[in-house]
Amino acid sequence: MNDIGIIGMGIMGKSISLNFARNGYKTAIFNRSIEKVKNISEKNIYPYLNLQEFIKSLKKPRIILIIVTSGKPVDSIINSLLSYLEEKDIIMDGGNSYYIDSIRREKNLKKKGINFFGVGISGGKLGALYGPSIMVDGNQSSYHYIRFMLEKISAKYKEEKCVGYFKYAGTGHYIKMIHNSIEYAFMQLIAESYEILKRMLFFSNKKISKVFFEWNKGELESYLIEICINIFRKKENKDSYLIDKISERANNNKTGSWACKSALDLEEFFSVPSEAIFFRYISKNRKIHKYLMQENFGPKFSNKEIKKNKKSILYSLKKSLYVSAIISYHQGFSLLQKASKFYGWNIEIEKVLKIFLSGCIIRSKILEKFLSFYKELKKMNKKEILYSKKFLNTLIENQKYLRNTVVLCAKFGLAVPCFYSSLSYYDILRSEKLPTNLIQAQRNYFGLHKYTRSDKKGYFSDFW
Repeated sequence: MNDIGIIGMGIMGKSISLNFARNGYKTAIFNRSIEKVKNISEKNIYPYLNLQEFIKSLKKPRIILIIVTSGKPVDSIINSLLSYLEEKDIIMDGGNSYYIDSIRREKNLKKKGINFFGVGISGGKLGALYGPSIMVDGNQSSYHYIRFMLEKISAKYKEEKCVGYFKYAGTGHYIKMIHNSIEYAFMQLIAESYEILKRMLFFSNKKISKVFFEWNKGELESYLIEICINIFRKKENKDSYLIDKISERANNNKTGSWACKSALDLEEFFSVPSEAIFFRYISKNRKIHKYLMQENFGPKFSNKEIKKNKKSILYSLKKSLYVSAIISYHQGFSLLQKASKFYGWNIEIEKVLKIFLSGCIIRSKILEKFLSFYKELKKMNKKEILYSKKFLNTLIENQKYLRNTVVLCAKFGLAVPCFYSSLSYYDILRSEKLPTNLIQAQRNYFGLHKYTRSDKKGYFSDFW
């Protein structure tokens, strides 16, 4: 009998199947496209072309992991499984599902006696194959059936397993959603850094690769910086680099937009990840902007000024990327805290940080920095990161470099919205008073919406 059944033989499904098999688990696989199943032939992998036979091959309680496109495909597969499953059987959804859908599925399957687990999995193809970061939610009394399997295949950080169990339905996919939003923001910040290196400093691909190599040695050490070293080295032939042939159209899955929606629903400031999402949207709709692609529509570069200050510009850029990445991670974790409080999930941010330390796409030294921030907060008996002196000092010490970078980009007309947004967020934090008193007055003027005052309590209205 097989230990686990996996449905969906896309990149992630195939890789995680091989991971289970390599770790000694007899793994049944099924895919609606038969060719994808037939092509996998490895020790401990058992392909099935018939769903009923696939389910019959599993030990009880049956453990099934679904890794397919989010939304209707997941519901369709679950519905096709129900006539063959029994009480106490387990369905895990390991795709990028919307957390609201996970809550609904857990509730519906619970009525039928089926245990549903939402499983956020990060790491891409290689992570899934050799050890991903895993976030799990579901029935605590049944978690022991899958716990050791997931720990066995997961990433490890200093012998600690990068798997976290969270009690409440939806939390596993919500945390994965937050992970992805931070990923989008960090990727966009790196892309904006590339824009500056290429278009302002006129660095070659070879030189850009060397810059990322140097950056990856220090505080910016991360998976996303590391892969850029190889990306800028990759040649298509003797004279051309692959990066120069790739179009600007950047796709996305829905996790980023879901995170933005959650931030709007919870009224949480989420500017840097949001800008990263919107930049991808505009990258796919460039035809209408072609008439603006002329020099006389914007400022011209001063090569003389750039050449004179290349070293300081490069240093400022490195520090700008670092502090903006810190702000991106902070905004992601702050949204997670807000959601946890609002929904009563009681998620420990430190636990999430430890899961992300290895295997996932946003693994970085920055996460170690955040662990030190939260360690400081614990001693103070505080939860809000703005109470951390270490966090604030990191922003204060680096904001001048970010300001220099933003000023230079504005002067020479480079679009770097995530850098702009990071600086704006810092300036909002340090502002003694925001100009939103005018907005209150305007709302009262045209709609008689009541306003609050700074000198006394209560709600007020005036006839202007």
